[in-house]
Amino acid sequence: MRIPRMIPLSFLATVLFLVAVACGGADATPTTPPGPTPTPGAPPGEVANFRFLVSDDVNAIDQFQSLEVSISRIGLLRGGESGKWIEVPPQTPTVDLTQLQGENAEEIWSGTLPEGQYTKVFVYIDSVQGVLTAEPGQTIDVKLPSNKLQLSKSFEIAAGTPLSFVYDLTVIAAGNPKSGIKYILKPQIGESGSAQSFKEVEPTKAIERLKTKGDLAFQLEGDVVPGGAATVTLTYQGIPLPNVLVELDDDLGENLGSTDAQGQLVIQIPIDADEVELETELEGKLKIEYTEGVPSTPEVSGELTLQLDAEAAPGSAVTLTVTHQGTVLPNVPFKLNDERIGVSDALGQLAFQIPLGVLEVELEAELEGKFKLKFREEKIEPQEFEGTITTLTEGAELNSPWTITIPGIEDPVTVYVLEVEDGTPQVGSEVQVKGVFIEGAILDAETKVEASEEDGDEVEGSEGQNVKVTQTENPYVFDPDTYEFELGKTYTLVFEPTGEFHTFNVDELGIEIFVNPGEEVKQEITPSVPGTFKLYCIPHESLGMVGTVTVS
Repeated sequence: MRIPRMIPLSFLATVLFLVAVACGGADATPTTPPGPTPTPGAPPGEVANFRFLVSDDVNAIDQFQSLEVSISRIGLLRGGESGKWIEVPPQTPTVDLTQLQGENAEEIWSGTLPEGQYTKVFVYIDSVQGVLTAEPGQTIDVKLPSNKLQLSKSFEIAAGTPLSFVYDLTVIAAGNPKSGIKYILKPQIGESGSAQSFKEVEPTKAIERLKTKGDLAFQLEGDVVPGGAATVTLTYQGIPLPNVLVELDDDLGENLGSTDAQGQLVIQIPIDADEVELETELEGKLKIEYTEGVPSTPEVSGELTLQLDAEAAPGSAVTLTVTHQGTVLPNVPFKLNDERIGVSDALGQLAFQIPLGVLEVELEAELEGKFKLKFREEKIEPQEFEGTITTLTEGAELNSPWTITIPGIEDPVTVYVLEVEDGTPQVGSEVQVKGVFIEGAILDAETKVEASEEDGDEVEGSEGQNVKVTQTENPYVFDPDTYEFELGKTYTLVFEPTGEFHTFNVDELGIEIFVNPGEEVKQEITPSVPGTFKLYCIPHESLGMVGTVTVS
């Protein structure tokens, strides 16, 4: 998505400052409880004033057949004196990013929020399930630098003006074929915000992929996310099993209920679940005691029914049949006095011989099933590195990656910058980087750049690192109206306060800067394309507010 050329004035009154962070750094969400949480949805008779949508910028998403992201919470930080976090649970907790490419977006929450300024937005991502187009049916691991992803981006909720906020998540491919390609999910700063154009798509139902073990098979469908309602289907050898107790394997050993006639049970997944493990067990026993070689009446217990076709006299041949709720079960293993004697055939039967001289015979059949579902990735701890910048792209201090070389690492490393603490990044600069390193990429990096002699110089025109943009008596003229920059060099444009709103746009260089009345704005640029280009102000181009930018 891209911000359209003609931007509504209601948006132009608010400057959006962009910084993408994964929580844990400065200004992260507080550890103290957040402020009051609004009730999801608008009150009766009232139109919701805020909608939260998720989209995906096209990076590596075209390599995926599906990429399901489960979100448990949305947080918004109010600005000004209130300064409190508001948290809401998503009404659509799972989205498939392959359906949300480009301008496609899906609403996951709508409701009423307090009016005023907001400065940060975060989402808790509990799980990511991806299937590559080249490997259908196989789930691939998609990394998260943290399960809490945050954007610093201002927006304002005003009376009578409903607002839609698009939160863009993107999957990137890191590494190389030699070391292996890894996939990482991160926010996309430039494609998020309240001014993004989007095409809304309808929610799709997510089906979670499960790991099962044991003789009994679980299938789970529905909202397989924390707080969601899902349907469990329990089968054995393809046969649905009714009236089977299903337990949630936690500290309390909670019984969730028993399956119905179709072998199904609707369960509620705990809202705070990191992982869920369900289990069940079926067993059957048949016990006979002998007095002077005379067998007693068989004593039967358990959920499985065991039945002999003849009197179990010592040394006699008998056939044992196993059933559950009147349905015969094949391939059930049997033990006689704790020793395995075989499995039932297609008719649920097993023929064997009663031993001679026994005082007691105990026949056992046992089946069990478990599945385990993990919701949350473990957080990867940040590391510290020192290296040299080899490549910069425009806006590299915030939302564009750097490429650096690091001693001891063979291949160049891509750095996704969260914060530049000191210095100005330039090609050749020595840098200290702290962030999450995942197969050739450092995410959410805090950086320090070794100071250069040019840092701190401030002159008018284009001879220094800092460039002033002022105004003459005519409010619709750039001063100066011509600028000369060097390719790959970083400049700070300093806009002095003006009497009305202006923009500083150079399309070929991707430069689009907004300056509000009475506000001083500083914005760094790094020209990446040589040539001479048109400079213009969006609202005042027709009045002659134009100029030229030359990159040599």
